[in-house]
Amino acid sequence: MVHNNRRVLVTGGAGFIASHVSEAYLARGDEVWIVDDLSSGKRTNVPDGATFIEMDVRDPKIRGLFEEVRFDLVNHHAAQIDVRSSVLDPINDAS
Repeated sequence: MVHNNRRVLVTGGAGFIASHVSEAYLARGDEVWIVDDLSSGKRTNVPDGATFIEMDVRDPKIRGLFEEVRFDLVNHHAAQIDVRSSVLDPINDAS
């Protein structure tokens, strides 16, 4: 089953796993936008053909992106990856 031309947002798309997820969407013919603040991901992980926006998903400006693009699908991978930090300061994860 092919779902061409969907508008897909992949948050955290510069990370290892989400970059491969993005490649799969592109291979299916979907348009892919990646939002990542590069706090742990790498710009070099962003696949060719994806639109990259360097932004924290908590930034209120992301609302404008949703209004402009009208995504068909959001695949959320943006997260704090440091377990030690999460255990030491769990309140920070909720911010």
